[in-house]
Amino acid sequence: MEIHPKSHDVSLGIPFDVRSARNSYTWGMDLSGTMQGAGGVGGLLAVRVHDGEDAGDYYPAFDGNGNVTEYLDDEGTVQAHYEYDPFGRDITPEGNEGDLHDLFTHRFSTKQLDSVTGWYYYGYRWCAPSEAWRLLQGASPCRKRSEGGSLKGKG
Repeated sequence: MEIHPKSHDVSLGIPFDVRSARNSYTWGMDLSGTMQGAGGVGGLLAVRVHDGEDAGDYYPAFDGNGNVTEYLDDEGTVQAHYEYDPFGRDITPEGNEGDLHDLFTHRFSTKQLDSVTGWYYYGYRWCAPSEAWRLLQGASPCRKRSEGGSLKGKG
């Protein structure tokens, strides 16, 4: 098990120290059996929430594609549940989300979801599940991050 104390600010795409944030993350081997061969997909081992009434350790459960389907607490109780369409949109039935559904940001493909834009951060690209239908027309629902930190053009 290896702990990575750095993450990225999803809203700006810049590194920051997660120890000063509300949550910290413990990462292990991903679906490839290495630390990053599959881009971290399925490699999240635990999330620690540092403050508030929800403070504690939570453990993700995954489907066969490395998508987070649940977060469990220390007692093994499901605290958040997720279901996705093929493009990553959250299609969890209302009332079946769990008490902490909105607390966790790592979801589809174990990537961070920006709660404001609804886009996932894939390292150098942001992908919008709501625009994934464009794949069927040959366009990408992803945008590259420019050097200035903004999103630009087609992927």
